[in-house]
Amino acid sequence: MKRRVSGILTLAATAALLTGCATTAATDAQETPAPKETAAIAASSFDAPVAFSESFGTADLSAQVWSALVNDETVAGALGAPEAGNVWVSATTATKAAATDLVDTDVAPVLRSTSDETASYIAVSPRETEIPLATAGQSYSFQWAFQVPEDKALAEDLVICLDDAEGNELGCSAIVK
Repeated sequence: MKRRVSGILTLAATAALLTGCATTAATDAQETPAPKETAAIAASSFDAPVAFSESFGTADLSAQVWSALVNDETVAGALGAPEAGNVWVSATTATKAAATDLVDTDVAPVLRSTSDETASYIAVSPRETEIPLATAGQSYSFQWAFQVPEDKALAEDLVICLDDAEGNELGCSAIVK
């Protein structure tokens, strides 16, 4: 009795599988999605940053700002309290690189203040280990933290910028909508 039930179930499963394959093969040509378009990289600079969430940089290294928070007290849990008179500003970026020998800290952005062009704030990673950007053109999402003096921590006055390995600016973005 067990063999007969087992044989019937096997036959039914095979028939269902074959029916599914035939249906899939007939409809695949119609359901193939078009390749995803890559977001255009807008020309930008410190003086003319792109809008929040637009791609900026170059074809070799680009980013988008996905979120930002001024006076982010949650960062202190990972990095400790900021120095006296400073607050943490955090930003999450999506970064793409053409090179495959980079790690997240190689492509860390810089935060700059439009109210004081001499001021720039170095990104600090809340991650314990570096993350390799092993796939060219793949988008990697990273959170960054910056210590900013309280009097300079105005979201509308801050822009996030990408620099190349030599420190040349590749582009900038606003951190608020």
